[in-house]
Amino acid sequence: KILNKSAILNNIIDTNELAKKAAQAEIKEGADLVYLGRLTYQKDPERLVKILKIIKQQIPNIKLAIIGDGDLKERVEQLVKENNLENNVTLYGFLNNGYGILKNSKIFLLTSRFEGNPMCILEAQSFGLPVVSTEIEELKTLIKHDETGFLYNTNEEAVNFILKLLQDKKTYETIKNKVTNFSEAYNLIDNYKNILSVEYF
Repeated sequence: KILNKSAILNNIIDTNELAKKAAQAEIKEGADLVYLGRLTYQKDPERLVKILKIIKQQIPNIKLAIIGDGDLKERVEQLVKENNLENNVTLYGFLNNGYGILKNSKIFLLTSRFEGNPMCILEAQSFGLPVVSTEIEELKTLIKHDETGFLYNTNEEAVNFILKLLQDKKTYETIKNKVTNFSEAYNLIDNYKNILSVEYF
């Protein structure tokens, strides 16, 4: 009886609304790597630059888009200059609508030290982006390692996973297709149906 009156609800996203926002966005230029979130200690944005520096040794024209603001923004800008990455990194700061960039990018890169259930991953997955993220236990329900993305511990692991996605078209397309199917579990409409299926009485 309890099972018949219960439903497990995921964090949900409105994929139609996100698609509409992406179409309306003023900036639609994508990048090889994209980050969307706050620039704070928790998110460890300095690590974005460190990873990019290593990748540049093999892909000199690699592009990273950073969307967001926070108390570490100036530190990130400083690291970009110190490592001669000005031509590789675009710091957009806070945008009311960054979904045009997100949709047209290739890989979502997350460097967080700790997380709960970040909506930015679901948003990236709604556009079919593979996610490369630090290995955090709470994220393992959102990112299936080597299926819908990759989980890493060291910067070198992150670089290897990113290069695998960028340099192996078959691997990229396989994971992208799985991401698209996986993200449907978090679609708003399907979860409404799940709520309505519960027997209340």
